[in-house]
Amino acid sequence: MITLTPREIALSTSGLATLDDTWRASESLQPLLAPYPDPGDAAAWQHRRHSSAVSQNGLDDPRLSLTEIAGVPCRVVQPAGPATGNYLHVHGGGWAFGAHTSQDERLLALSDDTGLRIVSVGYRLAPEHTILDATEDTIAVARSVTGDGGWWAIGGESAGAQLAVQAILALRADEPHRFSAAVLTYGCYDLAGTPARMSEPGSGKGYANLFAAVTPSSMDRRDPKISPLYADLPGVIPARFMCGTRDSGLEDTLMMAARWQLHAEVELDIVAGAIHGFTLIPGPTTDHARRAEAAYLRGRLAQDTRQARGAGT
Repeated sequence: MITLTPREIALSTSGLATLDDTWRASESLQPLLAPYPDPGDAAAWQHRRHSSAVSQNGLDDPRLSLTEIAGVPCRVVQPAGPATGNYLHVHGGGWAFGAHTSQDERLLALSDDTGLRIVSVGYRLAPEHTILDATEDTIAVARSVTGDGGWWAIGGESAGAQLAVQAILALRADEPHRFSAAVLTYGCYDLAGTPARMSEPGSGKGYANLFAAVTPSSMDRRDPKISPLYADLPGVIPARFMCGTRDSGLEDTLMMAARWQLHAEVELDIVAGAIHGFTLIPGPTTDHARRAEAAYLRGRLAQDTRQARGAGT
Protein backbone atom coordinates (compact mmCIF):
# COMPACT_ATOMS: atom_id res chain seq x y z
CA MET A 1 0.00 0.00 0.00
CA ILE A 2 1.46 3.36 -1.08
CA THR A 3 0.95 6.21 1.35
CA LEU A 4 1.50 9.93 1.03
CA THR A 5 4.23 11.62 3.01
CA PRO A 6 3.21 14.36 5.46
CA ARG A 7 4.66 16.97 3.10
CA GLU A 8 2.61 15.61 0.18
CA ILE A 9 -0.54 15.84 2.27
CA ALA A 10 0.31 19.39 3.29
CA LEU A 11 1.01 20.46 -0.31
CA SER A 12 -1.95 18.73 -1.96
CA THR A 13 -4.92 20.82 -3.02
CA SER A 14 -6.74 18.02 -4.89
CA GLY A 15 -6.60 14.30 -5.59
CA LEU A 16 -6.82 13.06 -2.03
CA ALA A 17 -10.18 11.41 -2.73
CA THR A 18 -8.87 9.50 -5.75
CA LEU A 19 -5.50 8.21 -4.55
CA ASP A 20 -6.14 4.56 -5.43
CA ASP A 21 -7.04 5.56 -8.97
CA THR A 22 -4.00 7.84 -9.18
CA TRP A 23 -1.61 5.09 -8.15
CA ARG A 24 -3.14 2.56 -10.56
CA ALA A 25 -2.80 5.10 -13.36
CA SER A 26 0.81 5.79 -12.37
CA GLU A 27 1.65 2.08 -12.61
CA SER A 28 0.31 1.96 -16.18
CA LEU A 29 1.96 5.25 -17.16
CA GLN A 30 5.42 4.57 -15.74
CA PRO A 31 6.54 2.13 -18.49
CA LEU A 32 5.61 4.73 -21.12
CA LEU A 33 8.00 7.26 -19.60
CA ALA A 34 11.09 5.54 -20.95
CA PRO A 35 14.53 7.09 -20.30
CA TYR A 36 15.64 9.74 -22.77
CA PRO A 37 18.30 8.49 -25.25
CA ASP A 38 21.83 9.82 -25.45
CA PRO A 39 21.79 13.26 -27.12
CA GLY A 40 23.73 12.15 -30.22
CA ASP A 41 21.74 8.96 -30.93
CA ALA A 42 19.38 10.25 -33.64
CA ALA A 43 17.94 6.81 -34.40
CA ALA A 44 16.98 6.28 -30.77
CA TRP A 45 15.25 9.66 -30.65
CA GLN A 46 13.30 8.82 -33.81
CA HIS A 47 12.26 5.44 -32.38
CA ARG A 48 11.19 7.05 -29.12
CA ARG A 49 9.20 9.68 -31.02
CA HIS A 50 7.19 7.15 -32.99
CA SER A 51 6.52 4.92 -29.99
CA SER A 52 5.81 7.72 -27.51
CA ALA A 53 2.55 7.91 -25.58
CA VAL A 54 2.21 11.52 -26.72
CA SER A 55 2.64 10.76 -30.43
CA GLN A 56 -0.70 9.11 -31.19
CA ASN A 57 -2.43 9.79 -34.49
CA GLY A 58 -5.15 12.38 -34.83
CA LEU A 59 -8.88 11.72 -35.05
CA ASP A 60 -11.18 12.00 -38.06
CA ASP A 61 -13.85 14.46 -36.97
CA PRO A 62 -15.61 17.26 -38.89
CA ARG A 63 -14.79 19.73 -36.11
CA LEU A 64 -11.06 19.14 -36.62
CA SER A 65 -9.02 20.71 -39.41
CA LEU A 66 -5.41 21.35 -40.35
CA THR A 67 -4.00 24.69 -41.38
CA GLU A 68 -0.81 26.74 -41.38
CA ILE A 69 -0.44 29.86 -39.27
CA ALA A 70 2.71 31.97 -39.69
CA GLY A 71 4.17 29.05 -41.66
CA VAL A 72 3.63 26.61 -38.76
CA PRO A 73 1.29 23.58 -39.05
CA CYS A 74 -1.63 23.83 -36.62
CA ARG A 75 -4.67 21.82 -35.62
CA VAL A 76 -7.93 23.80 -35.28
CA VAL A 77 -10.76 22.52 -33.08
CA GLN A 78 -14.16 24.13 -33.55
CA PRO A 79 -16.69 24.10 -30.69
CA ALA A 80 -20.09 22.50 -31.27
CA GLY A 81 -21.79 25.93 -31.14
CA PRO A 82 -20.68 29.53 -31.61
CA ALA A 83 -17.21 30.13 -30.16
CA THR A 84 -17.13 32.14 -26.93
CA GLY A 85 -13.40 32.76 -27.20
CA ASN A 86 -10.15 31.10 -28.24
CA TYR A 87 -7.46 28.92 -26.69
CA LEU A 88 -3.93 28.41 -28.03
CA HIS A 89 -2.67 24.96 -27.02
CA VAL A 90 1.01 23.92 -27.01
CA HIS A 91 1.52 20.16 -26.75
CA GLY A 92 4.02 18.44 -24.48
CA GLY A 93 6.57 15.75 -25.21
CA GLY A 94 9.96 17.01 -24.11
CA TRP A 95 10.28 19.36 -27.14
CA ALA A 96 11.05 16.15 -29.09
CA PHE A 97 7.81 14.15 -29.20
CA GLY A 98 4.10 14.67 -29.65
CA ALA A 99 2.29 16.70 -32.29
CA HIS A 100 -0.45 19.22 -32.83
CA THR A 101 -2.74 16.28 -33.69
CA SER A 102 -1.85 14.09 -30.72
CA GLN A 103 -4.44 15.41 -28.26
CA ASP A 104 -7.53 15.64 -30.46
CA GLU A 105 -9.81 13.75 -28.08
CA ARG A 106 -8.89 15.89 -25.08
CA LEU A 107 -9.08 19.15 -27.03
CA LEU A 108 -12.51 18.27 -28.43
CA ALA A 109 -13.72 17.66 -24.87
CA LEU A 110 -12.15 20.93 -23.69
CA SER A 111 -13.84 22.81 -26.52
CA ASP A 112 -17.18 21.25 -25.55
CA ASP A 113 -16.70 22.19 -21.88
CA THR A 114 -15.65 25.78 -22.56
CA GLY A 115 -17.11 26.82 -25.91
CA LEU A 116 -13.61 27.87 -26.97
CA ARG A 117 -12.15 27.50 -30.43
CA ILE A 118 -8.78 25.80 -30.00
CA VAL A 119 -5.61 26.10 -32.06
CA SER A 120 -2.81 23.60 -31.32
CA VAL A 121 0.73 24.43 -32.48
CA GLY A 122 2.83 21.96 -34.49
CA TYR A 123 6.22 23.42 -33.55
CA ARG A 124 9.53 21.99 -34.76
CA LEU A 125 10.93 19.13 -32.68
CA ALA A 126 14.34 18.18 -31.27
CA PRO A 127 16.90 16.85 -31.81
CA GLU A 128 16.60 17.95 -35.47
CA HIS A 129 15.76 21.41 -34.14
CA THR A 130 16.47 23.19 -30.87
CA ILE A 131 14.18 24.58 -28.21
CA LEU A 132 14.78 28.02 -29.74
CA ASP A 133 13.14 26.85 -32.98
CA ALA A 134 10.15 25.50 -31.03
CA THR A 135 9.93 28.81 -29.19
CA GLU A 136 10.11 30.79 -32.43
CA ASP A 137 7.26 28.75 -33.94
CA THR A 138 5.08 29.11 -30.85
CA ILE A 139 5.60 32.87 -30.61
CA ALA A 140 4.94 33.32 -34.34
CA VAL A 141 1.60 31.51 -34.10
CA ALA A 142 0.71 33.32 -30.86
CA ARG A 143 1.41 36.72 -32.35
CA SER A 144 -0.54 35.92 -35.51
CA VAL A 145 -3.70 34.60 -33.85
CA THR A 146 -3.94 37.23 -31.12
CA GLY A 147 -3.38 39.97 -33.68
CA ASP A 148 -6.81 39.13 -35.10
CA GLY A 149 -8.42 40.23 -31.83
CA GLY A 150 -10.92 38.38 -29.65
CA TRP A 151 -10.43 36.74 -26.28
CA TRP A 152 -7.46 34.36 -26.13
CA ALA A 153 -6.07 32.04 -23.47
CA ILE A 154 -2.95 29.90 -23.81
CA GLY A 155 -1.72 26.72 -22.19
CA GLY A 156 0.23 23.54 -22.47
CA GLU A 157 1.65 20.54 -20.69
CA SER A 158 5.27 19.83 -19.72
CA ALA A 159 7.42 21.24 -22.56
CA GLY A 160 4.27 22.90 -23.88
CA ALA A 161 3.89 24.84 -20.64
CA GLN A 162 7.45 26.17 -21.02
CA LEU A 163 6.75 27.25 -24.59
CA ALA A 164 3.45 28.84 -23.56
CA VAL A 165 5.27 30.91 -20.94
CA GLN A 166 7.79 32.05 -23.52
CA ALA A 167 4.94 33.21 -25.77
CA ILE A 168 3.32 35.08 -22.87
CA LEU A 169 6.60 36.85 -22.13
CA ALA A 170 7.19 37.72 -25.79
CA LEU A 171 3.70 39.17 -26.28
CA ARG A 172 3.67 41.40 -23.19
CA ALA A 173 4.50 44.42 -25.35
CA ASP A 174 1.77 43.66 -27.90
CA GLU A 175 -1.04 45.41 -25.98
CA PRO A 176 -3.95 45.27 -26.63
CA HIS A 177 -3.53 42.02 -28.58
CA ARG A 178 -2.33 39.62 -25.92
CA PHE A 179 -3.45 36.61 -23.91
CA SER A 180 -5.86 36.97 -21.00
CA ALA A 181 -5.22 33.73 -19.07
CA ALA A 182 -2.90 30.72 -19.00
CA VAL A 183 -3.19 27.06 -18.05
CA LEU A 184 0.27 25.66 -17.25
CA THR A 185 0.34 21.93 -16.51
CA TYR A 186 3.40 20.23 -14.97
CA GLY A 187 5.77 22.52 -16.84
CA CYS A 188 9.57 22.50 -17.03
CA TYR A 189 10.84 26.03 -16.46
CA ASP A 190 14.54 25.44 -15.67
CA LEU A 191 16.52 23.57 -18.34
CA ALA A 192 19.60 23.50 -16.15
CA GLY A 193 17.42 21.29 -13.97
CA THR A 194 16.11 22.12 -10.52
CA PRO A 195 17.89 20.29 -7.67
CA ALA A 196 14.96 17.93 -7.08
CA ARG A 197 14.64 17.01 -10.76
CA MET A 198 18.32 16.30 -11.33
CA SER A 199 18.82 14.38 -8.09
CA GLU A 200 15.83 12.07 -8.56
CA PRO A 201 17.05 8.43 -8.61
CA GLY A 202 16.88 6.92 -12.07
CA SER A 203 15.77 10.06 -13.93
CA GLY A 204 18.45 12.69 -13.35
CA LYS A 205 20.69 11.35 -16.17
CA GLY A 206 17.69 11.06 -18.47
CA TYR A 207 16.81 14.71 -17.97
CA ALA A 208 20.46 15.66 -18.54
CA ASN A 209 20.26 13.83 -21.90
CA LEU A 210 17.01 15.61 -22.77
CA PHE A 211 18.27 19.08 -21.93
CA ALA A 212 21.49 18.47 -23.87
CA ALA A 213 19.52 17.28 -26.91
CA VAL A 214 17.18 20.26 -27.09
CA THR A 215 19.39 23.22 -26.15
CA PRO A 216 22.21 24.78 -28.20
CA SER A 217 25.55 23.76 -26.69
CA SER A 218 26.70 27.38 -26.70
CA MET A 219 23.89 28.58 -24.45
CA ASP A 220 23.74 28.89 -20.70
CA ARG A 221 20.76 26.70 -19.81
CA ARG A 222 19.63 29.27 -17.26
CA ASP A 223 19.29 31.87 -20.00
CA PRO A 224 15.71 33.21 -19.71
CA LYS A 225 15.24 32.53 -23.44
CA ILE A 226 15.07 28.82 -22.59
CA SER A 227 14.54 28.79 -18.82
CA PRO A 228 11.72 31.22 -18.00
CA LEU A 229 12.14 30.61 -14.28
CA TYR A 230 14.93 33.21 -14.53
CA ALA A 231 12.99 35.73 -16.64
CA ASP A 232 11.67 39.10 -15.52
CA LEU A 233 7.94 38.56 -15.01
CA PRO A 234 6.20 41.98 -14.74
CA GLY A 235 3.28 42.09 -17.15
CA VAL A 236 2.39 38.40 -17.05
CA ILE A 237 -1.25 37.29 -17.02
CA PRO A 238 -3.43 35.31 -14.58
CA ALA A 239 -2.44 31.65 -14.65
CA ARG A 240 -3.44 28.25 -13.35
CA PHE A 241 -0.51 25.99 -12.44
CA MET A 242 -1.00 22.25 -11.88
CA CYS A 243 1.42 19.47 -10.96
CA GLY A 244 1.44 16.19 -9.04
CA THR A 245 3.23 15.62 -5.74
CA ARG A 246 5.27 12.78 -7.30
CA ASP A 247 6.25 14.67 -10.42
CA SER A 248 10.00 15.26 -10.73
CA GLY A 249 9.07 18.73 -11.96
CA LEU A 250 7.09 19.71 -8.87
CA GLU A 251 9.87 22.07 -7.82
CA ASP A 252 9.62 23.82 -11.23
CA THR A 253 5.91 24.46 -10.71
CA LEU A 254 6.22 25.60 -7.10
CA MET A 255 9.05 28.03 -7.86
CA MET A 256 7.48 29.38 -11.06
CA ALA A 257 4.10 29.88 -9.40
CA ALA A 258 5.74 31.62 -6.44
CA ARG A 259 7.48 34.12 -8.72
CA TRP A 260 4.43 34.51 -10.96
CA GLN A 261 2.06 35.42 -8.14
CA LEU A 262 4.13 38.52 -7.40
CA HIS A 263 2.85 39.93 -10.71
CA ALA A 264 -0.52 38.30 -11.49
CA GLU A 265 -3.26 36.16 -9.99
CA VAL A 266 -2.31 32.49 -9.58
CA GLU A 267 -4.40 29.38 -9.04
CA LEU A 268 -2.17 26.52 -7.84
CA ASP A 269 -3.39 22.91 -7.93
CA ILE A 270 -1.08 20.25 -6.48
CA VAL A 271 -2.52 16.79 -7.14
CA ALA A 272 -1.91 14.19 -4.45
CA GLY A 273 0.21 11.23 -5.55
CA ALA A 274 0.26 12.14 -9.27
CA ILE A 275 3.36 11.63 -11.42
CA HIS A 276 4.47 13.49 -14.55
CA GLY A 277 2.07 13.13 -17.45
CA PHE A 278 -0.78 11.80 -15.32
CA THR A 279 -3.42 13.54 -17.44
CA LEU A 280 -2.53 11.17 -20.31
CA ILE A 281 -4.21 8.31 -18.45
CA PRO A 282 -8.05 8.33 -18.25
CA GLY A 283 -9.61 8.04 -14.82
CA PRO A 284 -11.24 10.02 -12.00
CA THR A 285 -8.10 12.01 -11.15
CA THR A 286 -7.60 13.06 -14.75
CA ASP A 287 -11.32 13.80 -15.13
CA HIS A 288 -11.16 16.11 -12.11
CA ALA A 289 -8.06 17.86 -13.46
CA ARG A 290 -9.69 18.44 -16.84
CA ARG A 291 -12.90 19.76 -15.27
CA ALA A 292 -10.85 22.15 -13.14
CA GLU A 293 -8.95 23.37 -16.22
CA ALA A 294 -12.20 23.99 -18.11
CA ALA A 295 -13.78 25.72 -15.12
CA TYR A 296 -10.78 28.02 -14.80
CA LEU A 297 -10.95 29.02 -18.47
CA ARG A 298 -14.72 29.60 -18.30
CA GLY A 299 -14.25 31.68 -15.15
CA ARG A 300 -11.55 33.87 -16.63
CA LEU A 301 -13.56 34.41 -19.82
CA ALA A 302 -16.69 35.32 -17.83
CA GLN A 303 -14.74 37.72 -15.59
CA ASP A 304 -13.07 39.44 -18.54
CA THR A 305 -16.41 39.71 -20.37
CA ARG A 306 -18.06 41.36 -17.34
CA GLN A 307 -15.15 43.79 -16.99
CA ALA A 308 -15.28 44.66 -20.71
CA ARG A 309 -19.01 45.35 -20.48
CA GLY A 310 -18.50 47.47 -17.39
CA ALA A 311 -15.78 49.48 -19.09
CA GLY A 312 -18.08 50.10 -22.04
CA THR A 313 -20.89 51.64 -19.98
